[in-house]
Amino acid sequence: MDRREFLKTTGLAATAAATTTTTAAASSTSAPVSAPAILPNTRELHMAMAWPDAVSGQADCAHRLASRIEEATDRRYRIRITAENSNAAVTLAKGEADLYHASEHDNADLDAAFSYFAGLPFSAGLAPGDLASWLAIGGGQELWDELAAEHGFKPLLAGHTGQSPRLWSNRPIGTLGDFKGLRISAYGPTADVMRAIGAETVAMPSYRLAAALRDRDIDAAEFGGALQAMAAGVAPAGNIALETVSNGAGTAITLGISTRLWDGMSQSDRTIFTACAGEAYRLAVSENEAHEKVIMKTLTDLHGVTTASLTADARAALRSVTEAVVATLASTTPRAQRVNASYMAFRRMVSPSDLATPSTEIPLV
Repeated sequence: MDRREFLKTTGLAATAAATTTTTAAASSTSAPVSAPAILPNTRELHMAMAWPDAVSGQADCAHRLASRIEEATDRRYRIRITAENSNAAVTLAKGEADLYHASEHDNADLDAAFSYFAGLPFSAGLAPGDLASWLAIGGGQELWDELAAEHGFKPLLAGHTGQSPRLWSNRPIGTLGDFKGLRISAYGPTADVMRAIGAETVAMPSYRLAAALRDRDIDAAEFGGALQAMAAGVAPAGNIALETVSNGAGTAITLGISTRLWDGMSQSDRTIFTACAGEAYRLAVSENEAHEKVIMKTLTDLHGVTTASLTADARAALRSVTEAVVATLASTTPRAQRVNASYMAFRRMVSPSDLATPSTEIPLV
């Protein structure tokens, strides 16, 4: 689904049309606007993003962040973006890019601890605001910086897929037994949970998910909230929106900056990049929250998408499986153990009534 089609198929089309009309009227009475000049001292940067450029959603967020950085630095930087590159840290380490826009789940092969900064699955996750707070005041950013520095980059929160992630399915799912044998697209620790309850996980790039759901090559896909799912065509190709937990946390998106670029920046430029990434994160969270209900209504009214929830017994079982998966994740590396200790201590403070069992709390070593 391209950007124009995305706008046409949402309940926001009238607003977009009104904005376009106003812009057109203004432009008819003023001189044509030329592209910003490239100054002699402009430095070109290469941003690799994990998303296909033909799809709205995260691709648009990456372009918007790049433009914001260019404007905030008086166009001393020009950012060129290439799509469908999910080997985030590896790309930076090879010198093939200066920046990346992707989920830290893509870096889990380097160290399982990266997944904490993308978001843990289901009941183990932190809400977007709490995740940002852990990083800002709970010691999370320092741990993330140390981990990322070992692999050559500086990490910043820069986006989010929405606090209400759903499993977009083309067949009914209600009990834990319904997952047995299903082919589900999921990654990160979520994929581990799906395998533990009997599903077959399929690694698939986002641009293929809609066709795979329509063609029944997969049965379901875990792909964020309604805004991101509709933008990528995952909904309504998956015509059942399954809520697996009452308040899922979703996945955070990272702006990774190569260490060689970050270390060579002035303090003012570091501040600008950090501020722009933070602004992008807050905007993404707000957009997802504001649009969730209207887009779900559009999907229901115009595309026949139905909503469903797991049974109470299935939710309880899923919680237990999730806790076991996180416990295993936390024990994989010394770094993961340290990050887990910080994460769980902060989670105990902000969500005392929704804590995982002690089995997920690996002692700091």
